[in-house]
Amino acid sequence: MRILIVDSCPLFREALSHHLMEIYANGTVVEAATLAEALGLEELYTHFDLILLALDCQQDQLLSDLQLLKIHYPEAPIVLMSTLNDVVIARLMLNAGAQGFITKSADASEWRSALRLILAGESYISPSLLSSTQRDISPLAPLPMQVLPAVLTARQIEVLDLVAKGLPNKTIAQRLNCSEGTIKLHVSAILKALHAHNRTEAVRIASHLTHISR
Repeated sequence: MRILIVDSCPLFREALSHHLMEIYANGTVVEAATLAEALGLEELYTHFDLILLALDCQQDQLLSDLQLLKIHYPEAPIVLMSTLNDVVIARLMLNAGAQGFITKSADASEWRSALRLILAGESYISPSLLSSTQRDISPLAPLPMQVLPAVLTARQIEVLDLVAKGLPNKTIAQRLNCSEGTIKLHVSAILKALHAHNRTEAVRIASHLTHISR
């Protein structure tokens, strides 16, 4: 078991490394303070079995950091560790290819359970983000425009833009020169991709991720 920790805080890296060695006694833990440092390790290590990447307040780096790591280490499951207490961002990053999203406040028991599931091929989000108190979108700044296309297709974004303007499916179909049934399929796919229960919630989530005209 070879694990890479990417985090700017040396104390957190040290504490997490110690805990991981207790879980995987015969494993190897490699630390990197920055993404550039982590990518440079490619010359020394042919692969990692697990990558733990810290994501905090630099929202514009969330997607690009994940994508770069996936390019350089395509076989390794990537788990995001964050102080961002936002289930929307967590689900977005899982949709973009992360295997898990764990809050930095997670205790030893959660780490053990989470890593066991992730290494078995399952996805994981800290339960604290899924509680009823986290259903509302937290007031974070919108993410950059490139984030939404990582979750929705260009056509789905067109449909969602018109949904956000309050147009019914029939009118949207006329505007986009397609059938009403096709629009219904697009809306269903949008709700699934954004983990939304209805059109209003989908618009609210998407508005949180980026700017959608109304």
